[in-house]
Amino acid sequence: MYTSGSTGQPKGVQMGHRPLANLTSWQIAALAMDAETRFLQYAPLGFDVSFQEILPTLAAGGTVVSREPADRRMFTAMLTRIARPR
Repeated sequence: MYTSGSTGQPKGVQMGHRPLANLTSWQIAALAMDAETRFLQYAPLGFDVSFQEILPTLAAGGTVVSREPADRRMFTAMLTRIARPR
């Protein structure tokens, strides 16, 4: 994954399987995620936070809802996208 960390300069970093699996399991439990979960993928894919939006949702059997770039500052458009039937 790539992160800017505290430097502001993107750099590639490795993340082991166990910490990512633990984070995923914790988030599924903490948010009571299941197959009915719909989660907005808001962070850019190149940003490390996107893993927290995508992996737990898919691991729980839920649906990742992608946003359009223009929706980023249009919250009503994002809410409409999330609420759409599957």
